[in-house]
Amino acid sequence: MVALPVPLLTGFWEEGLVRGFLLFVLLAAALRSGRGPIAAVLGSSVVFGLMHAVNVINGDPAQVASQVIYATFIGVCFAALLLRTNALWMLVALHFLFDVDSALVPDGGGGDGGGGGFGVAGVLLTLPLALYGLWLLRNRGADDGAVNAAPDPTPAPAPARS
Repeated sequence: MVALPVPLLTGFWEEGLVRGFLLFVLLAAALRSGRGPIAAVLGSSVVFGLMHAVNVINGDPAQVASQVIYATFIGVCFAALLLRTNALWMLVALHFLFDVDSALVPDGGGGDGGGGGFGVAGVLLTLPLALYGLWLLRNRGADDGAVNAAPDPTPAPAPARS
């Protein structure tokens, strides 16, 4: 069984790198080029999914391919949640729960030493998460600026007196 600090550190590292850094780099680039946040969400999610391809070293390639796909789907949902809530800690906690659950499931070939080998079932179970993430981003265009931007703290100009 995996010690609890390992999935916690994995969640902290992956969420910090992909959602805490990469997503916002891609978001800034997407907004500068006139694309909306969905481009940044999809880009960071594909990177997140591909990060799991390294598990092919110790696992069945078909199982790892499904892991890459469902990690991408989870990434879409997590990125949308971050843009809507600005709560990276919540994603670290959710990631931790996914990893602990994966470690408790008998190894299905995911290659990560724990579970992770959910195959087609993993893809089908996480597809709704990706669709939910895209739904959260509906009506969010390139003119939105930051998706969950804080209000501008500068005071409005005083009305002109005549």
